[in-house]
Amino acid sequence: MLSRAAKPTGYTEPSGLAAVRAAVAVTAPKLLLLQQQQQQQQQQQQQQQQQQQQQQQKQQQQQQQQQQQQQQQQQQQQQQQD
Repeated sequence: MLSRAAKPTGYTEPSGLAAVRAAVAVTAPKLLLLQQQQQQQQQQQQQQQQQQQQQQQKQQQQQQQQQQQQQQQQQQQQQQQD
């Protein structure tokens, strides 16, 4: 927080400035909360993306296994024909 200079006695703060201070006091916590919520959403999105990537990797592995099995079957069939 910024340190404020001492005000002379009898000084009254302009009403506009007081209103701004009050608005900031109310708004700042809301902004912090919004930031936290956005961070949580980003984390959730990242987790979802990671899960999707993992699923894609599993699918790719399964496809590779299937291709290998098919190749083996084809080789066996060729050997039987020979």
